[in-house]
Amino acid sequence: MKFSSWNPFSCQAATLPPNLVLTAKLIFIGLVGKGYYNDLSDHFLPVIGIFEKMGPPAVFTGILKITFWAAGVSLLLNRGVRNCCLILGILFLIVPLSSQLSYSNAKILCGCIFLLIGLHPGGPPWLIRVQLALIYFGAGFNKLLEPDWLSGQYFEYWMHQIIGQKYYVLAASWFPAMTLSQIMGWLTITVELGLSAGFLIPRWYPVVIRVGILFHAVSVLLAQKDFGIFYGALMASYLSCVAWPKSSIVFYNDKNTFWRVAGAFWKRIDFDGIFRWRGMNELPQNNLTPTENLCLEQDGRRYIGFQASKRGVLYTPFPYFVLVFCLVFPQEEYAKYRYWAVFVFMLVVPLADVALSFLGWVRRRYFF
Repeated sequence: MKFSSWNPFSCQAATLPPNLVLTAKLIFIGLVGKGYYNDLSDHFLPVIGIFEKMGPPAVFTGILKITFWAAGVSLLLNRGVRNCCLILGILFLIVPLSSQLSYSNAKILCGCIFLLIGLHPGGPPWLIRVQLALIYFGAGFNKLLEPDWLSGQYFEYWMHQIIGQKYYVLAASWFPAMTLSQIMGWLTITVELGLSAGFLIPRWYPVVIRVGILFHAVSVLLAQKDFGIFYGALMASYLSCVAWPKSSIVFYNDKNTFWRVAGAFWKRIDFDGIFRWRGMNELPQNNLTPTENLCLEQDGRRYIGFQASKRGVLYTPFPYFVLVFCLVFPQEEYAKYRYWAVFVFMLVVPLADVALSFLGWVRRRYFF
């Protein structure tokens, strides 16, 4: 039987793939950071009448909170991960059904993701991918039926009256009245319907994930709010579309001081031992230039330099925990800086990809 570490930063579990365990842990940490454990209210104005017979409100709420913490802590410690996800999923579907005042799309989303992770039958996690496709299809199709979205009226009122987004107001002044808002409305609908289709086609995942991250980063920046846990839960569930590698070998310049220090740090945060480390002189068929200091071989493919570093970070769970902590725990007075930080961070990898691809083309085209 596969051993599961007690380390909360480990994502190796006996019954679930690492990317789904990581998704579940990130969502739970986000729920704690956003204080959702305080929203586990009593059974007041239930959607289903049976909840009215669930005993005293204080006892009902207490049971929900104890269950939340017990299942969540067990999940973090890798104990009964699948069952913990099932319990958390049922919990966050019970809460909105037990009280109409507790209903929110974010809670329903978290409940569905936890439940689908717990029900994962093995193989590619199609249950979550279909859930993502349905979310974006529902959002885009609903807007397509709303005349205010098609005309731009909704976006115009939201940006000008509700949020008072001064940068958007300034940009809108450069266009004829309502033009920019109409463009943004149609662009939103197009992106959401496009993402819906994209999450059903595996070969589109690299583009779909980048577009989705950029789309939500712009939304957060414009709205100056992160919509509770909804945004974070969606981003975490994107990991279901990432194929976790079965083998990873890192060849690095162990004679260079910088790379020795960087490699030592990387090894320390690789709590699951995902990567095996070798000196660059051990690289088979080494036809790299002398300036190359890092090479990553994953599942029979080779990545050099920045691409190797990027994939190393992508498949190391620890940076995700650092990122989610920075996004959900800072005080509210720093929120506006957090939104800009998220936006810039989300652009770093796509822009670096574009820049390096362009430089590679120039080198091949004009030099060698």
